Amino acid sequence: MISAVDTNMLLDILIPNPQHCLTSKRLLEEALLQGALVVCEIVYSELAAQFQSQSRLTVSSS
Repeated sequence: MISAVDTNMLLDILIPNPQHCLTSKRLLEEALLQGALVVCEIVYSELAAQFQSQSRLTVSSS
């Protein structure tokens, strides 16, 4: 199964949201166990708007 990842879930993890971080991380890990994860171009652009540069986003998501 392939799961598309939502911007909000990634932001919960990359810019730690204490209320949702652990839940979002757990759900992404569960989805990864079932197959691949994909981030569409729109989600990537929404994420990029939250970072000073593309390199900072890339480092944060590694």
